[in-house]
Amino acid sequence: MTLALSAGTGRVGYKGCILEGTAPFERTLKAADLQPGVTEVPVSTAVIPYEPQLKDHQEVAPGVRRAFSGNRTEHLVDAASPVVVADGEVRIEARRAAIYRSLGAVRFVAPERTFAQLTVGDQGVRGVGPFDLTFTVHKITGTVDGDIRTLVTTRPRNVVKPMYHMDGWRYYAGHADDSSADNGRDTPQFSVAFGVTAGKHTVEVAEWTFPSLPPSIPRKVIE
Repeated sequence: MTLALSAGTGRVGYKGCILEGTAPFERTLKAADLQPGVTEVPVSTAVIPYEPQLKDHQEVAPGVRRAFSGNRTEHLVDAASPVVVADGEVRIEARRAAIYRSLGAVRFVAPERTFAQLTVGDQGVRGVGPFDLTFTVHKITGTVDGDIRTLVTTRPRNVVKPMYHMDGWRYYAGHADDSSADNGRDTPQFSVAFGVTAGKHTVEVAEWTFPSLPPSIPRKVIE
């Protein structure tokens, strides 16, 4: 018997054997081992803290608050179970998250190990946290923590061929072969995917640059 909770915080069980915790989790149990009772699934200790950048937030939907200050906007999400909310260009599907929008940049934060899909206009990210990613027209930069997994994002507007670094080391980001697949579309096109290993890492997705060639081998000339 496989018991799984894919989103939110809650319980899942069979014949009185109940698992309780925060998604995502999955456990496979033998039928002979099913015992009535509630077992708490340990919560991942991986967390990326986020401190609100603005003040005087107002509720725009249950579990979602918003604040303005000049050209900056901040949405904070803190709900018992995942919410799906649209507020202008902002689209939220998350249990806990933050979106901080300033001039020329959007910061998406999923502070805990739950699924989130966060977008502003044609920019966005989806996947399991924790992650703290800032999008500009030139690159995506930030921090991830937690389990080995894949995050899926939109392509920065000035990036044709994405190049991916984790902790300064070059890796490969999967992306659509058509470099103009995102052009002219108002809705976010999740066309870039990059994997992260377990633990805390810095990540960057930017325009591809070829590595420098190794130095030329000295040559002797015989005349």
